Amino acid sequence: MYVTVLADLLDGTPFVVVAGEAEADELDTPEIAAPASGADDVSLTPTFAWSSVDDADGYFFELADNANFVLPLVKLDGDVGRLIVTAYAYVGELPYSTAYYWRVKAVSGTVEFGDLLESDWVSAVFITKAEPEEPIPPVVVEEAPVLPDITITQPDIIVQSPDVIVPLPAVVETPITPSWIYVIIGVGAALVIALLVLIVRTRRVA
Repeated sequence: MYVTVLADLLDGTPFVVVAGEAEADELDTPEIAAPASGADDVSLTPTFAWSSVDDADGYFFELADNANFVLPLVKLDGDVGRLIVTAYAYVGELPYSTAYYWRVKAVSGTVEFGDLLESDWVSAVFITKAEPEEPIPPVVVEEAPVLPDITITQPDIIVQSPDVIVPLPAVVETPITPSWIYVIIGVGAALVIALLVLIVRTRRVA
């Protein structure tokens, strides 16, 4: 800074030129605090943190699923969107076992008035935690209950044979021969025998 002083205007009055505090022409880069670059077990709802930077009045922040930060998931910048704190809590839940990239830089001044001063970006990559396995329930072996003695009494089985009736054939009654017929037969037989004897004797005599 150069100052030109006209002696005639001062008329011998002593003066002192006081220089104000010079404004920084650059800002330091913040340092990553969490999640650190390379972390592989990060919560699905992470909180991002970084160090503060002197002379900074805000921070631009971005979160993306690619290293080029194309279509970032979160983008906080500009005069209104910038963060004025050194932390950001992600609203939502990230998927398991997925890589993400985040970066932050310090800023001072405003975009509107064209006096925005920015630091370099500092970035990190992390992986969300793996999906937990469902625990296998313990196998409980229960002893079989003691069964009481079971006595089975078999009842007496009585089989009653049905009465079998066999009909007898009808008896044909033979008529009884009267005794006088046998007498006649006997007398006739005797007469026949006597006649035969008489015939034999008659033939011998002749």
